[in-house]
Amino acid sequence: MKKYALCLGILLIFIFSVNIAYSAPVGKITFMGGSVTVLKAKKDVATTVKTGDPVDVGDLYRTKGDSGAEITFNNNNIIKIAENTRFEISEYIVTEKKTSNIFKLPEGKVEATTGAQFIKKVSAFAQGHKFEVHTPVAVAGIRGSTGNIAHTGGITGILLSSGTGYLAPPRYMSSQMRIVIFNTVSFAARNVPPTPPQPIQNAVAQIARIAVGQGNAVVQAAVRIASAQTAAQTQTNVAAVINGALQGGVPVTTTVTAAVTAAPTQATTVTRTAVTAAPTQAANITTAAVTAAPTQAANITTAAVTAAPTQAGNVTTAAVNAAPTQA
Repeated sequence: MKKYALCLGILLIFIFSVNIAYSAPVGKITFMGGSVTVLKAKKDVATTVKTGDPVDVGDLYRTKGDSGAEITFNNNNIIKIAENTRFEISEYIVTEKKTSNIFKLPEGKVEATTGAQFIKKVSAFAQGHKFEVHTPVAVAGIRGSTGNIAHTGGITGILLSSGTGYLAPPRYMSSQMRIVIFNTVSFAARNVPPTPPQPIQNAVAQIARIAVGQGNAVVQAAVRIASAQTAAQTQTNVAAVINGALQGGVPVTTTVTAAVTAAPTQATTVTRTAVTAAPTQAANITTAAVTAAPTQAANITTAAVTAAPTQAGNVTTAAVNAAPTQA
């Protein structure tokens, strides 16, 4: 009887320990701004996120416009969740021989950065350690690096600002994986192998030609991954996206509307680049940009006129018609 009681006690302690391990937080919120909510596993109501909140497996985060959050995990890997994003923590396993940090990105953008602990493990045995973001059409992996990953309307893109990573279709991880290196971009669409890693302008042009009819999604995904550490580099990347989309056959007004919608703060760069590429379309470009970001009407008008001075009258008229309250 005593032996039975002892065994039962050990079993209960083991079960309790397992439950504690499973429910232990895997990280915490180290920054948040704007409107961010989290739906915890097995909960029906989402709650507002605060800096310092624990992060658990199963958490589903949602950010609205002008909002964002940063998660620092226990192994010092970091995820920054951008505005208008849904992001879920699917799996978090960290042992000496295995790391499996798996996340879902149904829509939006994240910036992923690996910590020193993960980098050391990957350097020793890459196959045993994963830091992956799964979208509806692709798996994006980060290896000892920092990268932007975005998914919009059926298009997934990855841009690495340091180190290496990969992009692959979920069902063809080995045969169709693309290794992405510093300052290169790869895109994927449903039932389409990822594009070869290349400069952002070339990558956008290629995926635009492949994903016919998805120009809006291509541009939005591309603009979202274009953000960089400096404003100047971000502007350079956004200009490359616009030129790549136009080269890939995306109509200029579609390009401008999608780009400004995805990144209103880049409205002047978008407008200037588009008008420079298609000066006779300056009025239509202005209409599209101002309609997408009416509070930027003055800056958009200035950018368009600067790029095509002979179109000044048409540009001004277009801006006033698109946003009369900003005249």
